[in-house]
Amino acid sequence: MGTIEALINKHAELLEDTPYADLVIKFPSEHDWQAWVWDKPRGKYIAYGQSSSAEKACKDALKTWGKL
Repeated sequence: MGTIEALINKHAELLEDTPYADLVIKFPSEHDWQAWVWDKPRGKYIAYGQSSSAEKACKDALKTWGKL
């Protein structure tokens, strides 16, 4: 399983307990790829990653899961 799929699956599991968590994977024009999971009610990141590819950004996000 790739890191993008792993992050999507982990987010899906989270939604069972935290239905207002957003998952975003994007490439803004001024930065590298970004991937994050945002807890709307608490107003904080659950995971965040940024890198030169979507796979690497998701890998970085998985490393920070629950540590932010």
